[in-house]
Amino acid sequence: MTFRTLFLAVACHSYLSAQNLRFGVTGGTALTPDYSTYFVPGGTISLPDGGVVSFRPITTRSGSRTIIGGPTLGWSFNDRFSLESGAIYRRLNLEGQVPTVTWQFPILARYRLPIGSVVPFLEAGPSFRTTGNLNTQPSHTGFSAGTGFDFQTNGFRFSPTLRYTRWARDCDFGVQSKQDQLEILLGVSHAALSNRHPFGDRVALGVAGGFMLNTPARNISTPLFSRTYFRPWLVGPHFDVRLTDRWSVLAEANYRQVRFRETTDYTVTLPDGAARRIQGSFEGKSAVLWQFPVLLKYRFGNRSIQPFVEAGPSFRLPQELGAWLSNYAVTGGAGVRIRWRGLNFEPGLRFSHWGPAHYRNGTTAPNEVRRNQLDSILALTF
Repeated sequence: MTFRTLFLAVACHSYLSAQNLRFGVTGGTALTPDYSTYFVPGGTISLPDGGVVSFRPITTRSGSRTIIGGPTLGWSFNDRFSLESGAIYRRLNLEGQVPTVTWQFPILARYRLPIGSVVPFLEAGPSFRTTGNLNTQPSHTGFSAGTGFDFQTNGFRFSPTLRYTRWARDCDFGVQSKQDQLEILLGVSHAALSNRHPFGDRVALGVAGGFMLNTPARNISTPLFSRTYFRPWLVGPHFDVRLTDRWSVLAEANYRQVRFRETTDYTVTLPDGAARRIQGSFEGKSAVLWQFPVLLKYRFGNRSIQPFVEAGPSFRLPQELGAWLSNYAVTGGAGVRIRWRGLNFEPGLRFSHWGPAHYRNGTTAPNEVRRNQLDSILALTF
């Protein structure tokens, strides 16, 4: 084998391996209802004082179906086998109630049949989902299977897909999300420029994580109970788009939970005059938040260690916690970028000031959720 032949073989292999990674988006809608119909029969309750309380029957039905979609990521092992994943935003609707925001994360093995310009495929694998609020509490795990076909044009791959998911049963009593879900989707993807820098040399991909340094809400203390909030951790994908040698734009999707411990300690006097002390402790979460900072960043100097400052807006998915929380904030931060063996480590602090909470009629609501948020962040990119 000549040197030229060896060089061409290595170059061809490098080019083909660079095309293994694909990025894209998918969108569509559900063909099945979000919830099962739930019926509570009417009746009466007799009170200890002889009074009677009557209540009417209640029927709760699934609401209208919504558009679903989000970013996707695929890795092709060869012409037939690939691994597909994504983050699919979906709102589950009940008639007359606030929708439950969910993010679905399918991880699917896909088998393609390259028999022509239109390539049929089968897919299967586990699916996971988180909830952005707690209006209902759908289960978090399921199994998905689907079928569809690929066709390519102008460098893009289009993938119409019919996907079925069987979700685990919800834990709560009452309204239940539909376990059997059927979705029709259209995926659009493009091969990455390189596996190391999928969107080119100007775009750095990675992950950000950290902790909130102040508590997400003010602690509550009453004669009957007290509630103490924990400082939440946060994690999510990080994107940094370099505009010049010093200026860039970063975007993140930060997942965090609002968790608390509630302690009860009070005394009840029974009808016979005896006193009974009621004590208990409970830990839970009152919200799951997705926050999206989009910040302009300026780095000082061109060395391997670069201080930086950043500022811009932040956004938050709709969330009702005592009242509707604001969806917008002003965010600023500072830190230092450390480059080491092709990796970038960016520890820093970030402060966000959120707008006021509102009731459904639009009036400002007093709320224990803090509008000022201070986070300790570490981003890792390549």
